[in-house]
Amino acid sequence: MAKRIFFIFSIILVLQSCYLSKKVEGPCTMRIEFRDTPLIIRPDYPKYIDYATNSQYKEAFSQGLTEELTSMNVVLTEDSHSEFVLLISSLTIKETVSMSTVEDASSNYNGQSYSLHRCDADAEFSLHRHGKKISSGWASVSKEEKLNNNRNFGDYLFGSNKDNSEYRYKGLDSGICMDLSKRCGRRTAARITKKISKAIK
Repeated sequence: MAKRIFFIFSIILVLQSCYLSKKVEGPCTMRIEFRDTPLIIRPDYPKYIDYATNSQYKEAFSQGLTEELTSMNVVLTEDSHSEFVLLISSLTIKETVSMSTVEDASSNYNGQSYSLHRCDADAEFSLHRHGKKISSGWASVSKEEKLNNNRNFGDYLFGSNKDNSEYRYKGLDSGICMDLSKRCGRRTAARITKKISKAIK
């Protein structure tokens, strides 16, 4: 059991390290380019994705990206002679819907189905140095609505749902897609700073 817990913990640490930025030793210059406008994928009846426009999602992504890069000692510039160029080949903001059915014979909610929405922000990119591509990759972040049968504060206060048989729908904030866009920008920066640090050694 202890080995299994250690193995799971190790995997979590490895995955988390993929999203940690690395401070660049010595400032370097970078120009950011977008190949296309963000691609918006929406279901027939969206709940979240229409709260912002393509340009607002791009701006949120750019904000997260530039804030993280700047804090890691990367100097952003419009100069065509910058040392590095980060090409964002695609940015996709997506909302999808899936059905989830309660399968709990002890619950009055057994057999009930719910439409649950999921939102994703995905970016594909390539890093170039002095006109030569040195790396490419992707960054992704998502959040989804859920069904939850855990006891909340009210349950503990009033002594209800002791058998975890009551199911609740947990939605998302209305601005979730904007938040995911910004976080995707930060994750992109985390991937990039590692590549830059390796390239300038």
